[in-house]
Amino acid sequence: MYNNIAVIYNILGLLPTIQEGLNHIQKQLSELRYEQALDLLEDTMMGIASIESALQPIIIESGENTKEMKFEALKKSMSKVVSLYETGKETELERQIQETILPEFKAWKEELDRVLKPLVLS
Repeated sequence: MYNNIAVIYNILGLLPTIQEGLNHIQKQLSELRYEQALDLLEDTMMGIASIESALQPIIIESGENTKEMKFEALKKSMSKVVSLYETGKETELERQIQETILPEFKAWKEELDRVLKPLVLS
């Protein structure tokens, strides 16, 4: 579990950075800078996937149910944004980020905080 503590601290530190990235994506979209927004979205998606991968052994060890961790909804929404971009529906991107991805990310972050913080405090 000691190695997991360092991973957990890194994850908890990375979550605000990802949230800032999502906020910046929204700003770029409002400025019609679609290419830059997509590049940052891909980086954000890789960060979330890395967190998910690193969490698997920690979650299993803690006895939490991974289905409750809200990974899938967030990943599906992010994939939908990429699809919107690829199909030329850039005008819908900002709304999708605002109405879906940001709330789902916040729910995911809150769930991670709920599960992970007690592990590092114990």
